Amino acid sequence: MPGRKKNNPFELNIPDFAEYSKLFSYVPHRKQLEFHQLPQRIRVFSGGNRSGKTTAALYDFIYAALGIHPWQDWPPPPLRLRVVGPDFNVVINEIHLPRFREILPEGSYVWHAEMRTLELFNGSTINFRSYDQDVSKFSGSSLHGVWFDEEPPQRIYNENLMRVLDTGGKILMTFTPLSGINWLYDLVFSDKKDPLTGEPLVGVVFVSTYDNPYIKESDIEAVKALCRDEDEIAARFEGKFFTRSGLVYKEFDPRIHVVDPFPIPDDWMICISIDHHTRNPQAVVFTAIDPDDNVWQYDEFYEPTLVPEVCKAIKEKTMGRKISIALIDVNAATPDAVTGRSAKNEYWQNGIYVQPAKKGKHSVLEGIGVVREYLANQKLKIFRCCQNTIRQIEMYRWAEWTHRLRDKRDPKEVPLKKESHLLDALRYLVHMRPKYRPPALTSVRPPRYEPLFRKTGY
Repeated sequence: MPGRKKNNPFELNIPDFAEYSKLFSYVPHRKQLEFHQLPQRIRVFSGGNRSGKTTAALYDFIYAALGIHPWQDWPPPPLRLRVVGPDFNVVINEIHLPRFREILPEGSYVWHAEMRTLELFNGSTINFRSYDQDVSKFSGSSLHGVWFDEEPPQRIYNENLMRVLDTGGKILMTFTPLSGINWLYDLVFSDKKDPLTGEPLVGVVFVSTYDNPYIKESDIEAVKALCRDEDEIAARFEGKFFTRSGLVYKEFDPRIHVVDPFPIPDDWMICISIDHHTRNPQAVVFTAIDPDDNVWQYDEFYEPTLVPEVCKAIKEKTMGRKISIALIDVNAATPDAVTGRSAKNEYWQNGIYVQPAKKGKHSVLEGIGVVREYLANQKLKIFRCCQNTIRQIEMYRWAEWTHRLRDKRDPKEVPLKKESHLLDALRYLVHMRPKYRPPALTSVRPPRYEPLFRKTGY
């Protein structure tokens, strides 16, 4: 109808430049500018507390959403952006949404509470999500950019990465690395290439709290006094990854426990331990026990393959010597419901006479305790060639509650079950505290034959 005003929820007063004061008053410090100018599609700001990481990403997203980014080549608006943080109280009530509203001119946006989405006058949207949500809540959308504030769970990162593939979108990550050496460490220091450009996929800037010229040094020193140790200081104030926090095997020190390979003496006892899987890699650790009952892991096998191939590798890596102890996880002794066939008996048929490892209500924690004891007493050494085992030890962590529950409950006493298969196999062996016996006095054949198929007896 002529003369009728179009329904417009925005009341942006363009001539009122006072509304834009906070938008254009941002002067990035040296490290923030370096972050803004990184050319990679995945940009990482690993910073100490109060280093300016959240402010940098906040302005980066605002400039992108408005189509005025001075340092990055974002597509023209409207853009679909997403901010993901520790929990909704932080994201919606305390930090992220309030900061966006503080900086954006009044009348330039509308907040859709039911969708947790900020809609800008030019059609750009900024959606807010939380690490506490199920990973399925992140699927379905096509996005131009995702900003993770603080360390995200890997499954949530992976799902959001899928959201920007079709747009060639960007990922921003800002965090203080309090979880130590984990999957983020691997991502930050990876040599992966961007399939679109052939250039490095990840760019990172490490920022110290001292790099922020707006923070008083006296305030920094006061907070530093509350830190537990040098590792926490390195993370909280330098943005550096460290290895100790949350680790299961804190006693492990590569300088002590990792040794150069040497020929195994003929009179040492050879042992193997297997963590058997159907879908994950088969994990086998090869160890030698010396006359002082020290455990030396001299080799490993870690491949997704069938039992006959595993047995072939075992025979090669044991060098034709007698296997004094051969363990396998107890589940491998369970017959298949249809065939009656168990993995344990399949190993027997191929000449590897495995026996089930210890199993009990607290066997995992007990076994971890024994491994830690062996590490502390330097009774466990690992050859440098066992790279998968070493990597898994350095990343083996306790499971944690969600961000929302972390401060309300005692720490979990369960290790995170991800890429720990070689460590499980090693734990089976060390848990039994193997005692040295001259190989000539050991018996490797089972005391009686066990049929491959229990139903037929053959």
